[in-house]
Amino acid sequence: MNDLLRKIYEEISVYSEDSYETNQNLENEVGNMIAPHTMKLTGKEKEELEDVFFDVCDKGKYVGFTLGMKCCFKLIQEFCDKGKYVGFTLGMKCCFKLIQELLSD
Repeated sequence: MNDLLRKIYEEISVYSEDSYETNQNLENEVGNMIAPHTMKLTGKEKEELEDVFFDVCDKGKYVGFTLGMKCCFKLIQEFCDKGKYVGFTLGMKCCFKLIQELLSD
């Protein structure tokens, strides 16, 4: 399931047009954050430091995405608990229970 979430994340967060501006802003922010600390670094050292920051940022974005997805599924499950349509509600509960189990990997 984590592979599926990773594919969804990449499609939405990495390759979508909506995320282009956000990623550009992130690059600028990282550049501004490390600029005061890179004056004495060689070009290679600066590049390595930027890579570490970008890796940390990417991991943080992915963790935020997966937590958001889990919260979304729980919220929908809560709505289903109060549903008026028994068949639909039962189907949705089963679906989200399965998704919840898959996300807990």
